[in-house]
This record gives sequence, C-alpha cells and structure tokens, in this order.
Amino acid sequence: MENEECVDPSAALASLDDAAAGYAQAVPGEGWYHVALGLGAGLMVIAQGLTSPWSWILAVAFFGRVPLLVGWWRRSHGWWVSGYAPARTRGVVALMAVALVGLMGASFLAHSVWMSVVLGGVAAIVVTIAGFAWMRVWRRGLAVAEAG
Repeated sequence: MENEECVDPSAALASLDDAAAGYAQAVPGEGWYHVALGLGAGLMVIAQGLTSPWSWILAVAFFGRVPLLVGWWRRSHGWWVSGYAPARTRGVVALMAVALVGLMGASFLAHSVWMSVVLGGVAAIVVTIAGFAWMRVWRRGLAVAEAG
C-alpha cells in the first residue's frame, strides 16, 4: 500500500533543518533542569555513605526523579535528546559518569557521614556543570551541522 501524500524530500529536509536551528537556542528552564539533576546526583552520592534504609530511600528518590525531569522537559519543550545519542556529547557524559562513580565509591568508603555530604555537594556541582557543558557541546554540533 502506497502513501497517498506526495511529500517533497527537499521540503522535508528544510523543515528538519529549521527545527534543528530552533534547538540551537537556549530554552526557558534549561538551567533549572541541570541544577535539579545535579542535586539529585548529589543525593545519590550522599546515599552511598548512609546506613539502611536511608541509603535505599535516597537512591530510589534519585532514580524516581530522573523520569519526572525528562517528562517535565518533554512537556515544556516538546522534545528530548538522550544524553548518549549525539556522538559529540558522549565524551561529556563519559567524564561525568566516571566522576560520579568515583564520588559514589569515595562516599561509600568514607568514615564520616559529613564526608559523604561534602562529596555529594561536589557531585551536585560536577553534574550541574556537566549538564551545561553537554548542552553547549550539543548546540555546537548543531551549528556545525547547519553550517556544513
């Protein structure tokens, strides 16, 4: 069965280019998203240094928060890009993941809850900065693709 609509391929590509150009601009609420994700990651790091049941409660709270953040972004902006999808951004995600796992391990091995709290604060800052860096790299990739 054939599609009855006649779609001009060049018009469809131009439409995609226009949409990508719109994504290259910062959107309202973007900064708060990165801060919220960073705070959640900080809680996850703190959780590694706590005793049960608090370690599990905070871990579940973090993992429950991520789908809520993604859903909020999709509802408010109408689109979502996976952190792993664009090849240029994978380096940012890899560095952030290594830092986060290292901070979680240090928090787990810490002899003081307060050290876990400090490490959680560092994680919150690292993940927040990584979120802004990810968006910058992603937008730069869109600009390069648009120019090329």
